[in-house]
Amino acid sequence: MANMTWKGLKEYERQLEKLIDANVVRGIASNVVYVGAEVLADQIRNGISSLPVVANDVHGSDAEKLSGITQTQKDGLDESLGISPLRNEGGRYSRKVGFDGYNATKTRQYPNGQPNALIARAVNSGTSFRQKIPFVDSAIRSARKDAEKAMAEEFDKSIEKVMK
Repeated sequence: MANMTWKGLKEYERQLEKLIDANVVRGIASNVVYVGAEVLADQIRNGISSLPVVANDVHGSDAEKLSGITQTQKDGLDESLGISPLRNEGGRYSRKVGFDGYNATKTRQYPNGQPNALIARAVNSGTSFRQKIPFVDSAIRSARKDAEKAMAEEFDKSIEKVMK
């Protein structure tokens, strides 16, 4: 009959128990998901910087659609882009990357400034008077693999720290 002996099994068991701790899992998940969101946010920022700028007094129409945004709107998008706090929905961890607040363009309809999320959506999807410039959609497509890679690397580093 064969006989096998493992040395250090208790130590390995203690290390595995660390991974079962909910606080450790939450910390690892938070860091990993944040790293992925950061990659995506950086790519969206690149998209914002490449948006064409039009003059403040230019207005679009069905016949001649706007082909860009004003510098104030562009600055508002850049400043308001952010990453939400970690959310746990039934064991599924997530963070949102999006736009918050208002830009400095005040109108009769928006006396406190235009909502940045509204401007981002209008530019990304287009409207009856604005050309579609899918800067968010293309950022998501181009950042997906880089975000997954960065998340995998962060996960490996986090597990290695816990296992030491």
